[in-house]
Amino acid sequence: MSFQNYLKEENLTRTEGNKGVENLEKVLEHIGYSNTWGGIISNFLIDNPGAIESIYKFIEENYLDDFEDYADTDEDDCEEEEEKHLTQEEIDVLTQTLSPRLQSCYQQAKTEGKTDVIKFMERCLELGYVLEYYRGRNFYYGPSIVVSEPEFYKQQINVLCTTDNLGYKYILYPKVGLSSDVF
Repeated sequence: MSFQNYLKEENLTRTEGNKGVENLEKVLEHIGYSNTWGGIISNFLIDNPGAIESIYKFIEENYLDDFEDYADTDEDDCEEEEEKHLTQEEIDVLTQTLSPRLQSCYQQAKTEGKTDVIKFMERCLELGYVLEYYRGRNFYYGPSIVVSEPEFYKQQINVLCTTDNLGYKYILYPKVGLSSDVF
């Protein structure tokens, strides 16, 4: 069954007004989103940044006049946001905020020369991601983050990573872990 047939069979083709929003919520419920933690649509948008980009594109194409005040900025004059890099001193301060287990993990990675684990942890700290200790399949021990769009985070972190599926989320971690569990 195609998506369009589903919409027709379930009488969900209307997209205008309150009925359109109700229909969207029914579709999102059908694919597994619930009305917890802020609502069905919010949960979907949190998990799908591409949907937010599509909304921004729609706004850009249909509400351009509302952004006239910003038209004076020449795109060539706009500087790209520089990639954030912390000093080693700043990283050392941030690692002190980690759980004792993650601190041990960081030290063990340094001892074992696991540069990908070190880079993963430091990059996650730089970007403000919440690190968690993970004992995964294939005897993986080490740091991880829980994400909804693994490819986006892989690009941001720039370390060879792998994922395990957690249902609607993924756990992302370096492909090379520590040699033993950290207690």
